[in-house]
This record gives sequence, C-alpha cells and structure tokens, in this order.
Amino acid sequence: MAFDHLGAVVDAVVREPPQRLKAYFTLLRTALECGVRVCWLLESDTSTERQLRATRYRYENLEEQRKAIAEMAGTHLIGETDEIRQHSLMLIGEQRTALADRASALGAHKLEKPPDTLSMIRKWVDLNSFEVTAFVQLWRTGSASAHGHFWVDEMRDNPRQFDYDGFQPAIQGAMLVINDAMKLYHRRSISRAEQR
Repeated sequence: MAFDHLGAVVDAVVREPPQRLKAYFTLLRTALECGVRVCWLLESDTSTERQLRATRYRYENLEEQRKAIAEMAGTHLIGETDEIRQHSLMLIGEQRTALADRASALGAHKLEKPPDTLSMIRKWVDLNSFEVTAFVQLWRTGSASAHGHFWVDEMRDNPRQFDYDGFQPAIQGAMLVINDAMKLYHRRSISRAEQR
C-alpha cells in the first residue's frame, strides 16, 4: 500500500504539472502511516512479540469491521438483511474471543489495539533529530489536508502554487520510513528462510 501511494505521488509530480495542490500530503501521510506500522510490527527481534503485535492489528481490524456492521442497524433493515447483520456481528465476536485466547497464549494480559500512529512515528525516529520534525509535520499536514483543515494554506506564502519546498521533506520522510520497513521485512524473511 505504501509503495502504491508513493508511486501515485511521484507519477503526479513527474508526469505533468501538479493540479491538486494538497493531494500529495494525504497520499504521503498514508504511505508514512503504512510504513511506520510495518516497522512497528516487525521491529521486535522475538517472534512471540511480532506475533502478538500481528494479533493486535487483527483485533483493530475486527473492531473497525464491527463498528461498520453495527452502524448499518436501522428500520430500513428488515427481515433477512438484519439477520445477516446480526450473524456477522456474532462471527466477529467469536473471532475476537479466539484472538483474545491467542494473545493470552502469547503472554498478553489483555487484547488491545496497537498504539496510535503518531506514537509509532515518535518512537521510530530519534526525537532529537531534524527528521522527527519532518515526519511529525508530514503527519500533521497530511491529517489537516485529509480532514479539510485550512491552517496548512495559511502557513504558505502562496497557497495557489504547488509547494515544492514543502514537498521535498514530505516525500523524503515517507521514503525513509518505507525503506526501513522494507529492510525489516527482508531481515525477517531471511531469518525465517534460514529456520527451514
């Protein structure tokens, strides 16, 4: 996902003059989020901890699915449609119980969601470096763009022009995290192959 988003940004910037002035922030924010979540998932040297983190991701995914299905309730859902919704919620409950059992077997006291992305970013980079400012600002400006907040435009000299100066550190932040994620993935896949 991170590579797809990063490629979309590069294509948009390289092939022709940018038309959407803030869309790249949203794409790079997603690339950064996916990259840092992979880093969090794979960073531990112990297989047990990585499995537990994967269980936490699965739990988060189930919770989002449960919310989406639960919100479909209403008087317009009658008969068989509402029965299917209720059955889906029951199956999610069973999967949640199985995940809780798995987390317990891996040594967790309770099943919980992963940390929020900003906490992952702050943990992954050196807080005393320039890069952390770029990563956090990419996260903040990407969030502002995604949610339609205009404070990002107010900070720029000319919000009607593409921000080439801001684009460079933004794309660098996403690329560095994705690069780290790919290195971790490669390291884990090699060690797994050696175990066979």
